[in-house]
Amino acid sequence: MQPNHIKALNNRGAVMEALNRLPEALESYNQALAIAPDFIEPRNNRGRVLIGLDRAEEAIENFTSALKVNPHNAEAWYQRARCLLEISRDQEASRLFPVE
Repeated sequence: MQPNHIKALNNRGAVMEALNRLPEALESYNQALAIAPDFIEPRNNRGRVLIGLDRAEEAIENFTSALKVNPHNAEAWYQRARCLLEISRDQEASRLFPVE
């Protein structure tokens, strides 16, 4: 694999994530984002891995930065709310998806 091939790094991360080798998945996603910080797919994937590693606060920061790149990123909105609920920030999470 070419070290700068972003999609290959993202795919490697997905394989590591599927094998539950989360630290290795995180490293692959980090490498992809170091090359292309605005590439949304590894950012969303990285956030899911951070959740899996019980690092919800970091995952929230990750999804917040994903939303700065693309405010219409539905997965980032959903995952950010999920993290907020996980750390008992229920009111903040409910503001993301208001029900009238």
